Amino acid sequence: MTYPVTIGTNEAWQMRMLRDATTVRRAIRGARSGTNSVVGIVTTMNALSLGKVNEILMTRRFAERHPAEGASVMMLAAISGATITTVTGVAELELELVGGIAARLRRTAAAR
Repeated sequence: MTYPVTIGTNEAWQMRMLRDATTVRRAIRGARSGTNSVVGIVTTMNALSLGKVNEILMTRRFAERHPAEGASVMMLAAISGATITTVTGVAELELELVGGIAARLRRTAAAR
């Protein structure tokens, strides 16, 4: 017999913050190495318009400071099928250091 495992709110929140931090750090590293991510509004919007984005990482502060750009990001993400993740905790602070927005790019056939 199996029993469902439930995670308390605090544990779930900690897991989310850890996942967000790991994802943001990978995106920043990928952007710096020029491989699988971009950071900043200009490069993110460019990648979105070309249909290259798998996931947008955005801070709440970015959306508040740049409502028009945030709306454009959401529209282009919806059109291209990209997901949007609003990051929290340490990840939010780290992403703010590079403009508050980043994109994890889709893998292309050549990159596999």
